Amino acid sequence: MASTYAGTATAPGSLTIPDDGDNATAASVNTPIEALQDSILFLNRNPIIDFQHVAAGTIDFSPAGYMSVSGSTDWQAVTDGATPMAVTITEDLAAGDIIEIHAHVQASTDGVHGGALRINVYYNFSDHVVTGSGVCVAVSQTSNCYSWTCRHVMAGAETGPIVVRIEAASADAGTTMNIEDTGISLSTTVIRPG
Repeated sequence: MASTYAGTATAPGSLTIPDDGDNATAASVNTPIEALQDSILFLNRNPIIDFQHVAAGTIDFSPAGYMSVSGSTDWQAVTDGATPMAVTITEDLAAGDIIEIHAHVQASTDGVHGGALRINVYYNFSDHVVTGSGVCVAVSQTSNCYSWTCRHVMAGAETGPIVVRIEAASADAGTTMNIEDTGISLSTTVIRPG
């Protein structure tokens, strides 16, 4: 006869599952199901991830007309002529901290060879390019809106400043990237698993 198992809030660590050669008994099925119920109760009562907000920053910039990034095949920060379009995180970050990044750029190029945009997290005198599907995007002569929602997980502890910036590169030195008057929006939020 069937019975109800309420479970206990314990983390069993492993489950014993039946093998093809085992006898078909209630215990061979009930034991792993009971362990799953125990794990579910444990996780519900003891949340593992409790995020703590660490830092946030935002920039919004709309140039009067086009803002050009001079043609270069090297990656360079998108600037307004002097100031990089970037968010600077001044707080010290710990290993495992997550920088959530939301960015928006309206851009085109003046050449047929195009260019590219990417998100870079710069700290400790080195680049940490955010990778993943759609993070580095190709830019064509046609004006397009490019948007990112991505994250960078800190591999180790770092003392600020940590700079999150949008960078551009052209396919050839004769192609210029144009950031259009709808501008740039870049925001970051740092969360710490607790």
